[in-house]
Amino acid sequence: MPDLTPWHWFVLAALLVGAEMVVPGAFLVWIGATAAVVGLVALAVPALGTMAALALFAVLAIASIAGALALRRRGRPSSNDLNDPMGRLIGTTTVLETAIVNGHGRARVADGAWSVTGPDLPVGTPVRIVAVTQARLTVEPV
Repeated sequence: MPDLTPWHWFVLAALLVGAEMVVPGAFLVWIGATAAVVGLVALAVPALGTMAALALFAVLAIASIAGALALRRRGRPSSNDLNDPMGRLIGTTTVLETAIVNGHGRARVADGAWSVTGPDLPVGTPVRIVAVTQARLTVEPV
């Protein structure tokens, strides 16, 4: 097997990053970055053999993909409420617009008045939204 020079690694890095631009998927860029790192290591350690460079590339590529997946998971919201705007109301606080009598009342949330259910409470009581069912909010006192 011919010896791989640092320039081989830099060319591979450029090709992988370029391929990421054509076929986006956010994985080739990490492998391309890994190739660039191996190229830098090969520059710094001229005695690094081809097999050692390939082994380093394999280990770093796996580590970079694992790191990228961990970053992607950490950046995601814990619940997917993109298509559930009412679900985003859970946890917010508001004030009762009308008293909750026999479990039913109204509260102002943002620019609208909503039907609410919960324990009987007087007008003006601060409440936290704990659930959303269709167009009705379930609240509890704060």
